[in-house]
Amino acid sequence: MLIFFSAVFLALHFGSWIWSLDHTSLVHSLLFVTSHPLVVVALMPIIGASVRRGHVYGAIIGFLGASIALLEIEGNNEVTLIGDAAAFLGAITVVGYLMIGRHLRSSRSVPVFIYAFPVTLLAGLMLTIGSISLEGTYLTSTTPELSAFGWTDVLWLPWIAYLSLGPGLCGHTVINTALRWISPIVVSVALIFEPVIGGVIGWAITGDAYLGTWTLIGGPLMLVGAIMVTLEESRKSQNSDTHS
Repeated sequence: MLIFFSAVFLALHFGSWIWSLDHTSLVHSLLFVTSHPLVVVALMPIIGASVRRGHVYGAIIGFLGASIALLEIEGNNEVTLIGDAAAFLGAITVVGYLMIGRHLRSSRSVPVFIYAFPVTLLAGLMLTIGSISLEGTYLTSTTPELSAFGWTDVLWLPWIAYLSLGPGLCGHTVINTALRWISPIVVSVALIFEPVIGGVIGWAITGDAYLGTWTLIGGPLMLVGAIMVTLEESRKSQNSDTHS
């Protein structure tokens, strides 16, 4: 059952985030979808985890650093409230995915591929059904872009292979592997580097962004935020081991 809910969270994460890319700028989409450290901190009291000042300060500083770094990217008329909200929904749902993964990997010792395969498969099926029902995608079509199985077209296969082996296997699967030993909030703060990396890639491909003074200011703040949360988690674990 937890694997099913994890797949739901993953499908909502990818669905809302990809949808946001069509309704807001790349910068805003990446900024809001990587704001999950603040979501994790907000959920900690609900799940019974103790929130320390280091958690709060680290998450805020990390998010602030990302915001400052992204000031380097020029704004445009593509930014919309609904697009930003969809990206933030992606941040909220990925927290559920990370927390379930953490529980199954650490508490139940579920092997990473035994966990990742059914979750990814179910999420893909859910997204396919969602695309057919909400976007008018056809089950089969001579136009690959309009078909649920258009990704099997020879022109799309190299890109699909890259996304599967790169961000998919080396990205999310590595995250799931790390969740056995690392807290979700540590992973979340580490992932906040995505806007900077995405901004660089966007600049390299489209030339619409550049890196400069704001990134040099925001980048170190992101590192400081990540280090603060990591040290706070380390102190928390050490205290737990001492009292146990």
